[in-house]
Formats: sequence, C-alpha cells, structure tokens
Amino acid sequence: MVLIEKEWISFGHKFFLRIGHGDKNESEQSPVFLQFLDCTYQLIQQFESAFEFNETFLLKIADYLYSCQYGTFLLNSEKVRVDMKISEYTMSAWTPMLEDHQIYTNKFYNEKIDLVLRINCSSEHIKLWNNYYCRYMSDHQSTSDNIIHRTSTLLHLRNKLNPNQHDDESSQPRSRSSSYVGSGTQYPNPSPALRKTKE
Repeated sequence: MVLIEKEWISFGHKFFLRIGHGDKNESEQSPVFLQFLDCTYQLIQQFESAFEFNETFLLKIADYLYSCQYGTFLLNSEKVRVDMKISEYTMSAWTPMLEDHQIYTNKFYNEKIDLVLRINCSSEHIKLWNNYYCRYMSDHQSTSDNIIHRTSTLLHLRNKLNPNQHDDESSQPRSRSSSYVGSGTQYPNPSPALRKTKE
C-alpha cells in the first residue's frame, strides 16, 4: 500500500488518462498500472514466501482500479483530487482492505528472508494471470480455492511436525539462507568476509 501510495498516487500517475474513465480519446490510454500488478504477480509466483500479501490483494486492487468505486484511483493527480474534494465524496480503497487484512495476508510469508530477488524471465516461468484475465470465461476454474486448501494443509503439517517453531525462531538470529516457497532464484547478501575480500 505504501509503495503504491508513494510511487503511483502521490507522484501523479494519470489514472484518468491511462484508464480512460469517461474519455473517448484513446491516445493516452495505457494499462501501465495493471502491468505493474501483473509484474508483481509474477514475482509472487516465483518468490511466494518473500511477500506479505497474496494474489487476492492484487486482484482486489485491479478491480478497484476500473470500478471507480473508490477515490484512490480517480483523476490524474493528487492536486486534482484535493481540488475536487474527492476524499469528501468517496472512501479510500485501503479502508475496506485494512478492515479485512487477513484475507490479503500471505500465510507463507517468511520475515526472516533477507535475500536479493532475481526473477527468472524465461518464457516457461512467466505465467498468465488466469485469475484476473480469464476469470469470466465460462470454463475457467479459479485456482484460489486450491491455493487456500494447499495453504491450510501445509500450515497444519508444519505446525504438527514442529509445534515449537515460532519459539525456536524467536530465539535464533536472523537467517540469510532461509528456504523459499517458489521457483525463483535467491541470492543471499555477501558475507562480511566476502565483502572485506572485495574491498
């Protein structure tokens, strides 16, 4: 949320022109923000345990982007939104999301991971965002239910095998070699000895 607020909303991404809300002129239309969400989705697929949010979070933002239901993604700049008193007539998109934040929380998130993420850009690792682009197709089957079931099963097994995991983690120093759930490549930060050698 902070990243989107700073880099897209506060810095003046022209949502009105890029999305084309009520504008017949298509010359300025471009799904730049949607492409950003898609790229984030690709990162989540390869580094699932590196993100505190899940795919549902991205889907909800994409829906809000085109629905005009909230003032967060309206007009072309923060100045225009203030001048038109958008906050007085609409609600922030973050309000309902914060109220139901557990829905958008990634259960596989590992806060101990301290690695540089290098996405694999080969075509076999770039996935179509089915749950967004194909969800209204008659034969589409959402993967969300399968993901929720898998998550619940894996968390249950993890807790069953190691019920004291959280206590053990809290007493251990932060690890730089934690395992990932995903298909991406992980690059640990150089050790102090290696950095000294390079210097």
